[in-house]
Amino acid sequence: MFDRRRVVSKIGVTLGAIALGTAASLAQAAPAAADNEQFLHGLEERYAFMTPQQLLAAGHKACAVVNTGVPAADASDVIDHQWGLSPSVAMDIVTSAITNLDC
Repeated sequence: MFDRRRVVSKIGVTLGAIALGTAASLAQAAPAAADNEQFLHGLEERYAFMTPQQLLAAGHKACAVVNTGVPAADASDVIDHQWGLSPSVAMDIVTSAITNLDC
């Protein structure tokens, strides 16, 4: 009817699963911050006329466009038009996004 060992065992399994899920979530969160830092590292100095938030927004937009199957050159056009950038700056942002933001 009531087996204490089974209850304790099920509680242990449940707590273990929760701990594992939490650890996995934390492990995935750290690389995202590192990716943003890597993305910004070279771009912030070259394109000081854009804030880090603008650069990240452009990079994430580039990823969103590329992830739909659009080639990088066409994604660069989207970034160019949306932010009023030169084609070379837009391509640099797209390239860095693909490399560092794991598009």
